[in-house]
Amino acid sequence: MAANLLKGGHKLIVHDVNRESARSLESLGAVFASSPAEVASKTSAIVTMLPSSPHTRAVYTGSDGIL
Repeated sequence: MAANLLKGGHKLIVHDVNRESARSLESLGAVFASSPAEVASKTSAIVTMLPSSPHTRAVYTGSDGIL
């Protein structure tokens, strides 16, 4: 999904706990953020793609979360 958005000309700031997973997106023009909180501080819209409820809770309400 992120790669398609980048190929469509959209600017993205991305975060992944696995830093290597984000490198392919950086090669397409994405900017890497060190945490979900950093993403939230630099954007007006956020799209998450997370594998399960615990991951979602951590990204939204964790110590470095979006909220």
